[in-house]
Amino acid sequence: MVWKKYQALLQSKGIVGIGTKAVTSAAIAFAGDVFCQTVLERQTAQQWTGELSHMNKTESKMQVTTIDWKRLSNFTLLGGVLVAPTLHYWYGFLGRAVPGTNFAAAFKRVFLDQAFFAPSFIAVFISSVNALDGKSQEEVVKSVQTHWGPSVINNWKLWIPAQFVNLWVVPPHLQVLFSNGVAVIWNMYLSWVTHRPAQQD
Repeated sequence: MVWKKYQALLQSKGIVGIGTKAVTSAAIAFAGDVFCQTVLERQTAQQWTGELSHMNKTESKMQVTTIDWKRLSNFTLLGGVLVAPTLHYWYGFLGRAVPGTNFAAAFKRVFLDQAFFAPSFIAVFISSVNALDGKSQEEVVKSVQTHWGPSVINNWKLWIPAQFVNLWVVPPHLQVLFSNGVAVIWNMYLSWVTHRPAQQD
């Protein structure tokens, strides 16, 4: 019953449909960054603080357990107001530009998505994350220069097979939802990579 209601909201026209996708995307971005901060980065911090014999236990604990709420809110905001609306209109465009449900049509849509849209959007996303975090223009440019290439390559590893399934099999009204499901993994990576110091790559 809840699933049917949710699908109906996804298929709604106008602000209701986009809003449902935005809330879903924001929730997934939130979950991805929480996992990144509390699991992935905590493990890294534990290894790092363990090597610093001069650091006291209280300071080590703070380094390991504190959540950056500003970062979390910024990442969640981008999931809702940037990612979801952009994907909503992009998938709509792909469906109109390359109609059809066969493999050839899906291949063309995936090619357009991964050759043109994804590299551009990754640059926009990295820039947006850093800008919201209060970085200077020079720092934003440096972050894009450092992280964009590896992010695009890792994007292809995950999203090319995922998008074949999404753009070939998944019904149009569920495509943003499917992408959001895959994005649970992708957002963990994006959260991690966009908050690493630029010199680490």
